[in-house]
Formats: sequence, C-alpha cells, structure tokens
Amino acid sequence: WIHSQSRQLGAGPPTNVQCARCSATGGRSSSENCVRASDCCYCQSCDSNKELRQSKELAMSPKTRALYKEFSHTLRSKDTQGKGMGYAQELANRFMSDLPDMVHWRVHLEMADLSKREKNFSEARRLYRLATELQPSAPQTWLEYAKMEEERGHFERCQRILTAGLRYCPYHEALMLKGIKHLERMGELKTARALLGQLHSVPINQSWRTLLEGALLEAPGPPTGK
Repeated sequence: WIHSQSRQLGAGPPTNVQCARCSATGGRSSSENCVRASDCCYCQSCDSNKELRQSKELAMSPKTRALYKEFSHTLRSKDTQGKGMGYAQELANRFMSDLPDMVHWRVHLEMADLSKREKNFSEARRLYRLATELQPSAPQTWLEYAKMEEERGHFERCQRILTAGLRYCPYHEALMLKGIKHLERMGELKTARALLGQLHSVPINQSWRTLLEGALLEAPGPPTGK
C-alpha cells in the first residue's frame, strides 16, 4: 500500500518514541528538518509539527474566508447552475483573481464537484488532480477524488489516489478508514493489515476508530449453512 515492509500491529516501540532528529533536539526540530513520520516509526513531535504546518496552510483570514464563502454560495445557487459550466468557470476565474493563491485549490475542488455532478468526469478528474497538486496536505482533496473514481468503478485508480493521499497525510483517520474499507472491498486483506501495521505506535486516542475498523477484517463471516 505505502510501505512494503510495514510492521505487524502491536509490535514496535512505545507510543512516545521520537525520530532521531527530534531526539537530538529535544523534540524541537522543525518540520522541514524532521524525519517524516512515514519514513520511520510514529513520532509525536514530528506529527505535532506537521499538524501545525498543515493547519497554517489550510487556514484563511476572515476577509478571505468571507470572499470564498461568497464564491461557494454563488456557485451553488440555482441562478448559476442554470447558466452552464462556461458561466461557472468565468465566475471561478473572477473570484480567483481576488483570492490568494493559497486558496485556489478550494475553488478547483468546488469546480471539480460541479463537473462531476454535470457528468463531465474528465474535467472533474483534471480539477481534482490540480487541487491535490496545489494543496496535497488537504485530506478532502484526496477523499473527494478517490470517491469519484470509486463511484465510477475505477477501483485501481481509487487505490492509487488513496495511496498518494496517505503519503502526504499519514495517519489521517478518514483516509486510513477509506483505505482499509477499499482494500477490504477489493479482497486485499493482507495489504489492509499492512496498512493497519503502520499504526502500531500511534497513540490509541488517535487511532482507535481505525483499529476498530481493522478488527472487523478479522471477524468471521455469516454462516453459510446449518
């Protein structure tokens, strides 16, 4: 799935383990200098730094938030919906000229959703891909993209999208749950267990929902006869 040599669930170091660089700096290393959590065991310092950076990347000022909400509301209005995709794209371009570059991925995500509802799946795919490229640390971009491909029956493509999303958002609960359920649907139970194995040192308060879903993989199926 992501790491071919994932450890077994329950094995490995305790939950408060730190990566080498965090240990050397007393847990004060920056996210740029810190070994990625996906490159080693789970490191609370790495994870905290990563979450802080992602929070800053996804945050919007009050002015920007108000402008984006205006765009979203206008795009979803019946008036806009009745004027076709060309008008919607002009609207998006007009608002993007006023919105900061760091928010453009949200506009592309909205337009991708609209394209999907209009059954223009090639355009929706292009916009989802653009949104993930502009802001790969936003889990919703990967989730929405994967959802469309799954609904279209493109299961291998869906799996590749979830894999990429987990590289940028490791241990993200919704992505992990989606990945496990998708692998179960594909009959890839061994790979699903390997994915769960990455949680062996993540604090239980951050992973219990995913572990519970994983436990259902081992539940016996319904009896086939008397």
